[in-house]
Amino acid sequence: MSTQVYPHEIRYGAVDVTCETAGFYEPKLEELECHFGKLIADHQLQCASYLLSRNGQIFAWRSMGPLRYDDPDSALLPDSIRQIASITKIFTSIAVLQLVEQGRILTDSPVSKFIPEFDNPVHKGITVFHLLTHTSGMVADPGYFTEPYPRGWWAEERED
Repeated sequence: MSTQVYPHEIRYGAVDVTCETAGFYEPKLEELECHFGKLIADHQLQCASYLLSRNGQIFAWRSMGPLRYDDPDSALLPDSIRQIASITKIFTSIAVLQLVEQGRILTDSPVSKFIPEFDNPVHKGITVFHLLTHTSGMVADPGYFTEPYPRGWWAEERED
């Protein structure tokens, strides 16, 4: 089953219950699909997918757009595996801060308290706060700042 939103076919994943059973207003899904479809058509997104559930039961699982930017005929399927890179930091930090709110951990707690592999002289001083703020708690490499300025693949070569 698929419908057209802009030029992109919507692909459906398996669901456990209907929107109605989950207590979700189904016309809102059409708004969401139109929104994603427009973003894809305007080249603001390559593709989009979502999974909605309530009480552990999936009621909407859909995707649209090409899986690969260099192959417009490739299809992002609901169960396609995608690299999401740094976006996981948001979910991880929220989960950690929920544990802080519950009083189960402190941001000043050493990570070695929870991950035994950190219980060594090099990593023992790293705290939960260091991980959340991307400051490792480790001393910087003393030779790093004497090296030439690092340039990535995105940097333009200057011609003087």
